[in-house]
Amino acid sequence: MRQLAVATLVLLSGCKPVDAPDTLEQLVVFGFVHFDDDIEYLEAMGEKLFPAVQGLDDELSEGYFVDLLTAEDLALAGVEDAETEGIIGALGRSEYTNDLDAVVCGMSWPDKANTVAFDSYIEYTLDDDGNRDCFLARECDRYDSTATQHVSVPILGEAIQSFERSFRWVEPKDGEPYVVSRLLAPEPIDFSSQILAVDQQYSLVVLYPDGNATRRLETFWVEARALGIEFPENFAVTNAATTMQKQADEIDDFIDGGEGCD
Repeated sequence: MRQLAVATLVLLSGCKPVDAPDTLEQLVVFGFVHFDDDIEYLEAMGEKLFPAVQGLDDELSEGYFVDLLTAEDLALAGVEDAETEGIIGALGRSEYTNDLDAVVCGMSWPDKANTVAFDSYIEYTLDDDGNRDCFLARECDRYDSTATQHVSVPILGEAIQSFERSFRWVEPKDGEPYVVSRLLAPEPIDFSSQILAVDQQYSLVVLYPDGNATRRLETFWVEARALGIEFPENFAVTNAATTMQKQADEIDDFIDGGEGCD
């Protein structure tokens, strides 16, 4: 009887439940592609994503390979005429000691170049939609920004990159709220050294509470090429997976240092 009632409500509303993929490799692409759609898509992703990563600690620490992005996927995300040959994708995990609200505040901090904790930033220019304070207060469900960052990168020298980043609150009926963020960087990174070329980069980040702390699942897709030097196979993936926890520690240091988020 209950199933019949649910089906009747669905028919009357003109909607049908969102059917997310079952495999972890496909789920993250699903979330990336449907990021701008109704929030039910991100709820459906999370419902299957969190159980799917249980028991994968070792794999996630090294970079768990996921499905690649197609040109159609990127077009649906707003990146037109993308060349996808050479893009690889992997999922990693990191942990914060601070709670979700403080972590989101730190990730979206608008003046990173003028802080002690973010010491790798040389310059950071941000243009946003004005909803940051509203988003952090959970009164707006979305925050969008574009930025150009000039940072110092170990081994690779200095790097200049422009990107679009968006955040969305997801409040499932069962379970705690979490945040999903998507980054689009279809233009090459400008490195000061001639060691590595990164032609395009994309990511989907899921931040969710773990008691008074926060966990981060990040899927990244990158097209990278070594220039005149031999790198180990899958260097871009393993390096990105290792860097994730360092970036989390940097945000924790920023929050704990009392420079702007608490």
